[in-house]
Amino acid sequence: MSGSSRESGAARACLASFAGAHEHSQIVVEACFNGLVPFGGMTYVLGSLKWNLGEFLALTGWPVRVSDLVYTGLVQHWLSPEALPFLELTAEKQLEVSEADARALLDEHSLPLPGGLRDAASLEEGDSLQRSFIPLINEAFSAEKSSPSAIQQTLEEIKTRSSLTPSQLEFVQEGLDRMSKASPLAAHATLRLIREAKRVIKESGLPSHDSPGQHGEHGEHGALVHVLRLELKAQQKLLCSKDAILGVHARCMGQELQRGEWSRRDLSDMTVQEVDDVVNIKEPVSASAEDSLSGLGNVLSSFYAFVTKVLFCIRLAAAC
Repeated sequence: MSGSSRESGAARACLASFAGAHEHSQIVVEACFNGLVPFGGMTYVLGSLKWNLGEFLALTGWPVRVSDLVYTGLVQHWLSPEALPFLELTAEKQLEVSEADARALLDEHSLPLPGGLRDAASLEEGDSLQRSFIPLINEAFSAEKSSPSAIQQTLEEIKTRSSLTPSQLEFVQEGLDRMSKASPLAAHATLRLIREAKRVIKESGLPSHDSPGQHGEHGEHGALVHVLRLELKAQQKLLCSKDAILGVHARCMGQELQRGEWSRRDLSDMTVQEVDDVVNIKEPVSASAEDSLSGLGNVLSSFYAFVTKVLFCIRLAAAC
């Protein structure tokens, strides 16, 4: 993965059987700030992360950079910067390389993992995600917090603790500020999707907290397909909402919506029924391998149609 990756692009990298990062890599999940939900399997990726990092990254849009991508489990390898040009050359020349040989060549570009999640006196001085922040994230974004507004309340309570270091206090306040700018409808729908992804991953018998790229074929024939379907349906419904138009238009104009500018006043201004209308989790999870593979093809076909709609909305928003 080279440069900054977002949404479905980041999901494709994280779901790869061999995913790597280097000193210029970054992942940002900011769909909620566009009035949409993460898609392309990104909620499946987020649901696979430990320490409740998935919920945190989606609801705050917090960037994860360089070696922190490996420490958090988003990717598995720390690569040499020369790896990407090598892969591009191999693809351009259409070299016939066996899977085993290709893996061996990729392994040659893997480097020892440098330090990560390093603490500092402030957000600017430390890594993108500091080690001392992890317990706070794990507590505030835990499964007991049933909604984004409940998470927000927990962060407000944590902020009052005298035991916090200056960098932790700065982190909590930054997290609250970021969450307040998200679309309330999209934030609630995203949290529902990630929690559902966690549930189906657990019920499918996949190794807990494994990197999503290591789930392999088993992940494609069950949990991943289920999550892709839910993402697609939720995204289609959100595209018909006011928040999607507001968010996409603001993004095209290089602007950022603030609290109170969405269709709902804040994260607490939501009902369970409104979230249920966007994310329907009643679809059966288990299916035969053949049916699931066919389902994956149908989901991908629908996804291309969905992308066409998104591009149309972007052009429409840019023209306004």
